[in-house]
Amino acid sequence: MWGLKFSADSQHLAYVAAKDSDKPDLKKWVMVIDRCEGPEYGAILMGQYGEPSFFVETGSLVFYAVRDGSLYRVTQPFPK
Repeated sequence: MWGLKFSADSQHLAYVAAKDSDKPDLKKWVMVIDRCEGPEYGAILMGQYGEPSFFVETGSLVFYAVRDGSLYRVTQPFPK
């Protein structure tokens, strides 16, 4: 678990978590918001000091992730 971050209203908590995959030397990464896991990625980009580079917009979390060699700007809404 890395990069705990609260929303501006302190109603939501987000962090990055590593998951084991079916390949022993490969981990998958997920963004977790309010204990709800999002989709799996090959990587979630980290900042200069090893913290996840994500930020909160109104009603959602925005971060950069890699899947199958492509970079994506991901907007993951807060769970209802």
